Amino acid sequence: MVIQPHRRSDRLWSFSKGLIRKENTNRTKQNCFGFYAIRGKSLLIPIKKGNEQTFLAMLDKIKEQHLQYDGIILIWDNHKAHTTPAIEQKSYLLGISIVNLPTYSPNLNPIERLWKSIKTVLAETGFIENLQHLNQLIDNAFKKASDSVSFAKKWIEDFWNVIFWKSPIQISH
Repeated sequence: MVIQPHRRSDRLWSFSKGLIRKENTNRTKQNCFGFYAIRGKSLLIPIKKGNEQTFLAMLDKIKEQHLQYDGIILIWDNHKAHTTPAIEQKSYLLGISIVNLPTYSPNLNPIERLWKSIKTVLAETGFIENLQHLNQLIDNAFKKASDSVSFAKKWIEDFWNVIFWKSPIQISH
């Protein structure tokens, strides 16, 4: 996910006169890899590029944080670097089952709701001083959002529990 602290004009206009808001103009951006765990530990890792080598390293990091689990299901989009033979082989060796979602279907991926909430937090922040400040804001918003199962709740009810009705995920209300 690429997170950019640019002005979002749909959130900036106001009926109040004299309202001034200082905005970023340096076009700073941060690529991030996110793993939203329904069970286990969610991970947010700043990355330089979203390429095969980066995602191979991310598979290792996911496994390192979830050694106590017999299997891990990783749901992600059909990014070109997600579907390589090296990714398939490494995920198999690590015991990570990959579900590649259909193209242009962010509504099927629970982490997309989380990214949207992070972008909303950033849009409401105001001036972001530098890349370090941006990373801290992203990290704080990710930790807060990933602690909640609510981002995955509808996905679990609409997709997982329908498809895997013999082993549903129980959600406390």
